Amino acid sequence: MSSSEIQVFKTLSEIDLYGIRHSIEFEFESGKPILGNKNTETLPLSGFNPDENSLSVRVNISIVNLERLFTGEHAVVGSGAQLGAALMWQSSTTGRRGVSKKILFKQGECVKSRQLEITFQPRELSGDLVISGIIYLNSPSKISRFGFCNEPGSILGIFWGPLTLKLDGDESVFPLIEDRDAKPTDPPWRLKMEWGEEPDRLFNKENFAVLINMQHKDAAVIMPNGDPSNEFSPALKEILSSALTLFMMRIRENSQTWEKIKKGSDDFPKGSIADAASEFYRIKGWNAYEAHEMISSIRSTFSQ
Repeated sequence: MSSSEIQVFKTLSEIDLYGIRHSIEFEFESGKPILGNKNTETLPLSGFNPDENSLSVRVNISIVNLERLFTGEHAVVGSGAQLGAALMWQSSTTGRRGVSKKILFKQGECVKSRQLEITFQPRELSGDLVISGIIYLNSPSKISRFGFCNEPGSILGIFWGPLTLKLDGDESVFPLIEDRDAKPTDPPWRLKMEWGEEPDRLFNKENFAVLINMQHKDAAVIMPNGDPSNEFSPALKEILSSALTLFMMRIRENSQTWEKIKKGSDDFPKGSIADAASEFYRIKGWNAYEAHEMISSIRSTFSQ
């Protein structure tokens, strides 16, 4: 197929037509798993410590009307094709992505309560984990039909998600929390930077955080809804721009770490302070040489 051609094929536009049912659970410590809400888009995992806990995601899937996928007006593949289901995930904070072990099914089978599972080990993830349940073509039908997908691996539909798991227990990619010790007369925000001379420590609220004084008279302007997980207000964008400028200036004080970042090194511990700074510098393209240029480039990130 030439680069000017566009491949169009039928997809699973209405999941309910096929009777695709699923249930979800998450587990990050011994004991009772957390049951997931099918309709939620964001789920903070309160109490989860990405530095210490593993995380298992399990999705049980069943397909009541499997035959409709292969025959009739709502078919998406030809007779004899083989379909698969899997969990697809990505972590923008660590720059990793992948797909779980798959389950396969074909025409004439009974697909009842088959389980998809993926487990992440401690320190593999931090920040946000976006995960979806997908149906894809594993192998095409031997009988070619116009409008049907023939390319193995093509995603035909999403039966669950995408769901964003907040792995640091905070409501933001950047650790952003309420300052519970602040008084109305204290400044509207302050910055916590407590990794000392150890930039390999985790980029989370224990080592780095922007603390908002919700008792301050301007708190309603900073966070109109009282919730940093919502869209950032202009005032909050300015606070984060200033805070992250100070963060990068602090990183520059460690000459060894800073030289590695400038050379494009990506061998820092995933999810660490140094790893976060490296991502800001390499991927987001923040100008980290002069403070006024840095804050300008950071502002532009929040404006996108």
